Amino acid sequence: MYRNSLVQEYHNFDSQFILLANQSSSQFPKLLIYLLTKQNIMNLFTYQSQYNQNTNENHLFLPSFLLRIYLILYLFLYLSENDIGDFGAKDLGTAIAQYKNITTLTLELYWNKIGQKGAYYLGTGIAQCKNITTLTLNLDWNHIGAIGTQELVTSIAQCMNITILRLNLSWNYIGDYGVKYLATVIAQFMKVITLTLNLENNKIGAIGVKHFVTEIAQCNTITTMELALGENDIGDEGAKHLGTLITQQNNISTLTLDLYSNYIGDEGAIDLGTGIAQCKNITVLKLNLDWNIIGAIGAKDLITGIAQCNNITTLKFVLGYNSIREKRAKNQDQVKIWPFN
Repeated sequence: MYRNSLVQEYHNFDSQFILLANQSSSQFPKLLIYLLTKQNIMNLFTYQSQYNQNTNENHLFLPSFLLRIYLILYLFLYLSENDIGDFGAKDLGTAIAQYKNITTLTLELYWNKIGQKGAYYLGTGIAQCKNITTLTLNLDWNHIGAIGTQELVTSIAQCMNITILRLNLSWNYIGDYGVKYLATVIAQFMKVITLTLNLENNKIGAIGVKHFVTEIAQCNTITTMELALGENDIGDEGAKHLGTLITQQNNISTLTLDLYSNYIGDEGAIDLGTGIAQCKNITVLKLNLDWNIIGAIGAKDLITGIAQCNNITTLKFVLGYNSIREKRAKNQDQVKIWPFN
């Protein structure tokens, strides 16, 4: 055993592998490549390293029993709140690219100082996995920007079998152009039925939403749509564009819109209500309009629109911190309001 070796204890790889490492998180992608090139694994789970503030070390643990299975189909990597950066992302992309049989890929990489180059490397690796049907990618609190977004999703677009797509790009400052690139690529996925996008706090305005709507409107296969745009600046115009998009998505049965803190007023609320009213197949509706500037009139028309969806069985509706106050909308008493989650 070598004291400074990344693998401290390595016996028979087929029967037992024990990792007791105190290594920098930036070295973990190299360990992953080492493992994956030694033997195939059906389910590989890497547990999020625990940061020790006293010793400034990360402790990694990989269950030995997972190393007895021979074919990767599902890959889950939880490496959030580390410091892998662009170079670590490059190593991860290289490792992922080697396993072309993956059908389900989950990468939890939020808060990792990943930039434009790292996004490119990750996308290049994922693009080699043509059999992916479910992709979950969390890059929250990194700094990939608009160009990084373009390079990431352009590569992912080569995985044409994706039916469930979940992307969290919040707090990445992708802006209007980033949203445009993202939507243009998503429109190419002709098999997507579940689309979940978290784009909170990304300096997105009405123009970005317009680009998004124009492209996503082409996705007629979507039945579940979850869109988080909180803490942007879409305003009434952006809300109007979203209402238009909703009108065109006749197959949606589950709709979640998280639009808190977006300067949406009465006009925007009315347009949202008009759009929702056209989706007669909705059974689950979650709508968060917290911290906007909606008044009594906007709230009334919004609820009136929702009331036309007679098939709704689950409704979560938040209108806190708006301008309704004592002027309660006439129909608001008919709607029970739940905490949004």
